[in-house]
Amino acid sequence: MSAASEVTKRKLLAWLTKIAAAGQACPTNAVICERLGIKSPSGPAYILDGLERAGLVRVARSQNARIVTIVATGQSTAGTLAKAEHVGRGPAKSRVSAAVMRAAKVDGRDLPSFVTALIEMGLECWRDDRAQHGELAA
Repeated sequence: MSAASEVTKRKLLAWLTKIAAAGQACPTNAVICERLGIKSPSGPAYILDGLERAGLVRVARSQNARIVTIVATGQSTAGTLAKAEHVGRGPAKSRVSAAVMRAAKVDGRDLPSFVTALIEMGLECWRDDRAQHGELAA
């Protein structure tokens, strides 16, 4: 990432930290673009994704809103996330995070195989932890 991008990322994090401390709603991409001089309409989402990957923020998203939690302070921007209405047959499909999709691609596996492997690794860690504490693991 370029030095200019890093500066923009730090500016956005500082601004979101103030917004969360004030209990205000997360600004839209358009407002972020205007405030930080970002030309690409998708730029703010890309920068937020980078902040999330770096472990600096957690972002809860719905179709038309997001709530950003600043990891260092635990404070979140205001707002509520509407549950998406599902139209059609059967249950709504779960969404897979972009980070998981990228990791599967980097790992060279199709998404279902990658997610299954993650679950199996997590289960193995859980079993090891239970065994270390003298508990029976199934």
